[in-house]
Amino acid sequence: MAETELKVNTKKILAFFAISFVFIVVTIKFAAWITPSNGILNPTPTPTVAPTFKPVECPPTFEDYQRIKDTTAQTVALIKEPFSSYGTGVFKYKGVVITKIETDKAKVACGYISIRASTDGKGLKEWENVYINPNQFGGHLGRDSQFGPGDGQNYSDYVFSLGNIRYWPNRNDRAIRSADWASLLNVSENVTFEIALNTTNPTGKIEGVSLTYKCWNPRTGEENKDCRIMVDRIIDSKKPI
Repeated sequence: MAETELKVNTKKILAFFAISFVFIVVTIKFAAWITPSNGILNPTPTPTVAPTFKPVECPPTFEDYQRIKDTTAQTVALIKEPFSSYGTGVFKYKGVVITKIETDKAKVACGYISIRASTDGKGLKEWENVYINPNQFGGHLGRDSQFGPGDGQNYSDYVFSLGNIRYWPNRNDRAIRSADWASLLNVSENVTFEIALNTTNPTGKIEGVSLTYKCWNPRTGEENKDCRIMVDRIIDSKKPI
């Protein structure tokens, strides 16, 4: 009789420990889903997604250039008065030093550079070209990447995208390079644009050069007009040919 009761009690004890073990395991797993502060079930974590926005654009077409220039963009003239680069044994140019007003929420987004030049009161000849070199990131500009009216009867009108300038450094190095002048305007506090006309004709002139640009907030992608480019000074310079 005593032996039978001992077996029964042993079974009860084992069953009790088994039930207790299961209860503890279930409790621990359930507790993992409960926040310690308010007892609310933890939702499935939502992955963090970086904000996306459409960048401010300046498409490389003459129609877009005209539209943007007349509506949302700002323009600064680098050269207002015509000048000649011709000189005996020297290459004369203008060093146009620009500065800018900007903040973390107002940077140059994109833009254009427009140029008017002539020789003999006409458009440039095939072998003539415009030389523009900002902070040593430029040189002789080829016609292949411009989208303005081009070589006309009275002058040449060129428009280039600031984001894709194609040039060669000098007559001894004609390998084509590419530069992003819009980014250059954001990196450097002051930028010196060396501007000249590459020609042997004494009537050759640079008649005008302007920057047309848009500003934006890089954090939000919103376009604004809170940055500004200004001409600080113009230096007459020359180099040996």
